[in-house]
Amino acid sequence: MVRFFRDAGRRSREAARRRRKGNRQRDLKLESLEPRLALAVMTGLPDTIAPVVRSVVIPADGTYGTDRALTFKVNFSEPVQVAGDQSTVTLPVEVGSAMREAQYVSGSGTKSLTFRLTVKANDVDTDGISVGRVNSAAIRDFDFNKANLAPRILDRAGNPASNAIPAIDTSRIRIDATGPVVASSGAFVTRGRQVSLQVTFDGPVIVKGKPTVPVIIGGQDQSLAYTAGSGTKTLTFAVTMRKGASMASPAFRGANGLIGGVILLNAAADLKDNFGNSVTAIGGDFGKTSTAAGGRVVVIETLSEQVKNRSSALPPAVAPPSLSRSLIPPMVSVPPPAPQPPVVRSAPPFVLPAAVGGVVELSGDITGNATFRAGTVYVITGEVHVRKFVTLTIEDGVEVRIRNGKESFATITSRALIFDSGSSLVAKTVTFQAADAANQPVKDADNGGVFFCGGTRKASKDDVSSMVVGPGVGWSFNATNIVANYLGRKDPPEGSAGR
Repeated sequence: MVRFFRDAGRRSREAARRRRKGNRQRDLKLESLEPRLALAVMTGLPDTIAPVVRSVVIPADGTYGTDRALTFKVNFSEPVQVAGDQSTVTLPVEVGSAMREAQYVSGSGTKSLTFRLTVKANDVDTDGISVGRVNSAAIRDFDFNKANLAPRILDRAGNPASNAIPAIDTSRIRIDATGPVVASSGAFVTRGRQVSLQVTFDGPVIVKGKPTVPVIIGGQDQSLAYTAGSGTKTLTFAVTMRKGASMASPAFRGANGLIGGVILLNAAADLKDNFGNSVTAIGGDFGKTSTAAGGRVVVIETLSEQVKNRSSALPPAVAPPSLSRSLIPPMVSVPPPAPQPPVVRSAPPFVLPAAVGGVVELSGDITGNATFRAGTVYVITGEVHVRKFVTLTIEDGVEVRIRNGKESFATITSRALIFDSGSSLVAKTVTFQAADAANQPVKDADNGGVFFCGGTRKASKDDVSSMVVGPGVGWSFNATNIVANYLGRKDPPEGSAGR
């Protein structure tokens, strides 16, 4: 009996110890819960904390070409859902100086949303893209939810997601969506019965199909076919002439109504760079209708170069074989006529408008070399272009004013001074300043500003394009000091369409 009561007491103490241990474990579990989850099970305390982005998974480092996809995965602090029209839910991505939008793909109801951006032709960003949009406080944010629009990304309690952006290094994600550019071409080379030509590009070129170069050899239409060079900068085109055919005076003959040297691309042919970008071809990307040759063309040689290099020749005269030499005079070989120089019709020299009260108003293009003189104010009252091969000289201290206001012009809807590809600026100190309708300087920017368009790549900004003008073109923009005051157009209000 004594032993029995002693055993029972031991079992009672063991059971009490286990109960105390279990209580402590339950207490620890409650203490380890996140404060938000603990509050969520208590009535009367609503969830008012906005979901925030914890991290962003970015595309792999590298250079992306036309039609390549960049995928971004945005990780939030809690599950979020996409509300309303999903096509309007985007992730802002800055490519070069242009703002693009990565479209929402998937993830609503989870902690991660996936967005995708497809690279467009002619997009360029050589120093790395930027994720997010710069807000009024000059801080980058995601711009998911806007104050004057219904929330687009929110948590289960209806709290709109924060627009805060974590630090993201995208400097090694670069974009080059411009195709190969012809840098130069060699002379026609004749060896035996073969005529060949080499064309050099600004970078390695991948050849697809059989591009050709339309030529004239011995007065007959011929085509040089691609033979070698894919993967390098220089492509070789050649044709082997039949025995007895004339090899005289190889020259370009053009195609699709173009005079000069061209590479003809049929439907199965293409020239691409290492990033998959196709060469810019007339009859394709420019939307022009192909005619005689039935394909796109890539310009090799300009008309002026063709006139300089191309020569014409007539086949030698041959006596009829059936006539006796005693009955007819001997045949005399008649030399071909000398090539005639092209007729040049000079345009009238360009003259700036006269100054009125010390002010010159400019609304038309500058089509010839001109000088803005010191002591005179020049006001841009339209879309004014400094045309290709034209040099604008601005004397030291000149002020150029660009009038504010909207109006429909050829390219843009604001007044601007545009230096076209192939033009030049020579200046020391020049000030560009906004002006009102009375030509007085104002501290309010509502104009197109000043554009300097290069000439080695095709690109665009605000509907103004720079074009490839070829090697050897002497464009340049030189100034000791450029002062810009209140230039540029006002951005549209949030939610409005267009710019």
